[in-house]
Amino acid sequence: MPRRKKDQRENDLVFTADMYLKGYTQHEIAERFGVSQAQVSNDLSEIRRRWMERSITSYGQHVAEQLAKIDRLEREYWQAYERSLAEKRTTELSTSVVEARRAEAEKRQPRPDEIKIKTEKRDGGSEYLRGIQWCIDRRIKLLGLDMPQRIEITDWRKEAQAHGFDPDTLLNDRVEQFKQALLNGAFPVSD
Repeated sequence: MPRRKKDQRENDLVFTADMYLKGYTQHEIAERFGVSQAQVSNDLSEIRRRWMERSITSYGQHVAEQLAKIDRLEREYWQAYERSLAEKRTTELSTSVVEARRAEAEKRQPRPDEIKIKTEKRDGGSEYLRGIQWCIDRRIKLLGLDMPQRIEITDWRKEAQAHGFDPDTLLNDRVEQFKQALLNGAFPVSD
């Protein structure tokens, strides 16, 4: 069988992968491309290697993209929270009845007689802080930073005594619980 050129092999790899995913056998793929079954086996090894390489790269890239989205969302929450702390200003305009009638007769907007401006301090919106907390929690989860803590006990009897428990009583209680579970059919009894 003639040796394939590099560009032909690359093209064949695409179609080989497609046929493989559709369930074709190596023999059927070999017949289709006019190569040996051993060559198809080598091609499939290369395809799997590339898939693995791509999946590792893609995973890291996907995590980075999700982190960037979370970072952006957190910035938006912070900005909204900062805005929610700003003083609230309200303006009240009052117009006398005389001015209102005069303006109506002259077909114009009435001029206010009195303008009151109120400023009010505001507490920040707690919903924005909850959003910030969600972003932090999601980032920690995505990065795997909240792994469960592992406690290593080298001598359980000493630990039990240190916490005010009698080790023999604890052991006897657990053995009795296990025995009752066996009697109640919770576990199959071996002969």
